[in-house]
Amino acid sequence: TNEFFKLSPSKNIIGVTGTKGKGTTSTLLTKLLEASGHRVHLGGNVGNGAMDLLKNDIQADDWVVLELSSFQLIDLKRSPHIAVCLMVAPEHLNWHQDMDEYVSAKANIFVNQTYSDIAIYYAQNEYSKQLAEASSGIKIPYFEAPGAYVDNGEVIISEQTICRTDELKLIGQHNWQNVCAALTAFWRVSQNIEVAHSVITSFLGLEHRLELVREFNGIKYYNDSFASAPTATIAAIEAINGSKVLIIGGFDRNIGLND
Repeated sequence: TNEFFKLSPSKNIIGVTGTKGKGTTSTLLTKLLEASGHRVHLGGNVGNGAMDLLKNDIQADDWVVLELSSFQLIDLKRSPHIAVCLMVAPEHLNWHQDMDEYVSAKANIFVNQTYSDIAIYYAQNEYSKQLAEASSGIKIPYFEAPGAYVDNGEVIISEQTICRTDELKLIGQHNWQNVCAALTAFWRVSQNIEVAHSVITSFLGLEHRLELVREFNGIKYYNDSFASAPTATIAAIEAINGSKVLIIGGFDRNIGLND
């Protein structure tokens, strides 16, 4: 990742981190930028590795969207022009020494920003707010103004209604956060309401993230195997109405389950 930042012909780099929602937010942001006429390269922890993106003949005015995990951030020496931090909760504590190290790794998305850069953070998450303070750039919260937020069933930014929440194909209120994060970053590049409405209301999400696999005998089956931490599983439970049967398993990441 450090080499990519050094070698990329474009410095229009948007980095997205957080505990959950990175892939959804990064992909939605990419689609928004593409629909507004930009050439965009998506990679990092989703899709192609950062160095592989250099094979795509990146031009100086292209945009690059990088999903950045704590593993990629822990030794990062440069920060993206636009850095987005989603919700942060305990994760990967089987790899990190403790929560402090995990949070410190995430902070690197902000620490090397200059006054002309942009730090976007989730206003309702204390970790996200704390990490954004490390930035010397312009700080913009989302899920409250001046970033995108939800009010009375509408997604709003800059006093403009982009869509209603019941128009979203993404299910669950946790995805409202992802939509608002992507929209807030997009708004720093283009303020095209028509594009924003079209893309946000047609985006179906990614595989393995509350993915509807099939419906049989009136029962819907969802694949949510990317929900590898309790916070993500709780979000999925809350997103689906009615009676639910959960099949849960996975790898021990040293995250407490008692809460």
